[in-house]
Amino acid sequence: MLYNLLRIFSQSIFILLLIAQPANAEVHKWTDANGNVHYSQIKPNDTNTETVAPPPKPAVDPDIAAEKLNERVETNRKAEQEKYITDQKEEHLKQQEAVQKQNCRAATQNLKLYRSYGRVRVKETDGSYTRLSEEERQQRISDMKEKVKEYCDTPPVTAESTSVTPTATTDTTTE
Repeated sequence: MLYNLLRIFSQSIFILLLIAQPANAEVHKWTDANGNVHYSQIKPNDTNTETVAPPPKPAVDPDIAAEKLNERVETNRKAEQEKYITDQKEEHLKQQEAVQKQNCRAATQNLKLYRSYGRVRVKETDGSYTRLSEEERQQRISDMKEKVKEYCDTPPVTAESTSVTPTATTDTTTE
């Protein structure tokens, strides 16, 4: 019985090999009486045919093409990530520049107030007001000049100098 199975199996393989067409088989092209063009691997008996060359093999190995595609995808992903980081840095710099401008306005306004009035009252943290002595007022003027110089006379914020903090405006009243 095993012998019969092996014989049937080997005969089946032999028949399959005879039937199977090779991958590089000839392709025949012909035109019928109606003008229709036909292509076939089997040559018709009653018609003149032209043998057509098989299509060329791919110029690039599919594995190499897939590798190149993956490299391009990775390159694009990195480029998008770098653009995102650059956009975030630019947004951060814009915010810092706005803070610097706000600080400049506040320092300029405070300097103007301290210079304009001889008697200045300052609101304390507990809500009460205290009058500044002339010496304290001059010290505040000096401090505000430094702040104006720091925030107004410096170039715009860059990536290297992003540690700008807002200057609190002094709640001052004049008499």
